[in-house]
Amino acid sequence: MTTTTEQAAGRKLTGWHVLAIVGGFFGVIFAANAALVIMALSTFSGVEVASSYKAGQEFPDELERARRQAELGWVVSVTPVLGEGGRLELAVDVADREGRPVYELAVSAILEHPADRRRDVALTLAAHGAGHYVASADGVEPGPRHLVIELDSAGERVFLSRNTLFLKVDGR
Repeated sequence: MTTTTEQAAGRKLTGWHVLAIVGGFFGVIFAANAALVIMALSTFSGVEVASSYKAGQEFPDELERARRQAELGWVVSVTPVLGEGGRLELAVDVADREGRPVYELAVSAILEHPADRRRDVALTLAAHGAGHYVASADGVEPGPRHLVIELDSAGERVFLSRNTLFLKVDGR
């Protein structure tokens, strides 16, 4: 006796079955893509500057500021220490080209997360001795960061530094 495919399988594969299988396959693909798009948009917007046009217009001024900063010849050293529990201690030492400390500066720092601006940490450093400025922050996670240091004198930015660093617990 011969058996047919229909008898061996026990079911008949109809057009509705094929439609449901194909629809289910594409539904899973669509759901996965939607989840990935939502996760991507919620973590990094892709925006580096609010207005590229305005940044381009300000570029000549930035070049002039960089030239004046180089003429100062200041030596700025930064010491970040990340302790247990995410406590960051940041120290900045500023000296002129002869090694004398520089006083009366407004020092600010931003510890930027490379992919999520919501995890940036802004710090205002306080003068703590001869050319020595300090600040601390809680809740800082270890990992890569961009550190932006600005020194202002009489309301004008006189020094800007952008560095990439990797924070480790009790490391530098």
